[in-house]
Amino acid sequence: MGTAELKVALSAALQAVEQADGVVFLTDMLGGSPFRSACELADAHGNCEVLTGVNMQLAAEMMLEREGLSLTEFRDMALACGKRGLTSLWHERRKVKCANAEADGI
Repeated sequence: MGTAELKVALSAALQAVEQADGVVFLTDMLGGSPFRSACELADAHGNCEVLTGVNMQLAAEMMLEREGLSLTEFRDMALACGKRGLTSLWHERRKVKCANAEADGI
């Protein structure tokens, strides 16, 4: 799908959803075609947020948490969730070692 087709598809999707509480576009890469197209639509329609750097973990978690959140709350929670979700094997192992040491009273 080219950029022109993407804009048409995003615009149609925007028109098809209930917009009373706002719309959030989840995009993968800052500066990529989906991000730029979503930004253009958000600027034209208002009451929209555009998030970028989104991965499957973040998208799945936020879809479960979205009910009852304002547009701003959703955005802020998604950003915090994304920061928590970015980790490494080394960091995760370190957390386990620290938790085990605390459990042992060390």
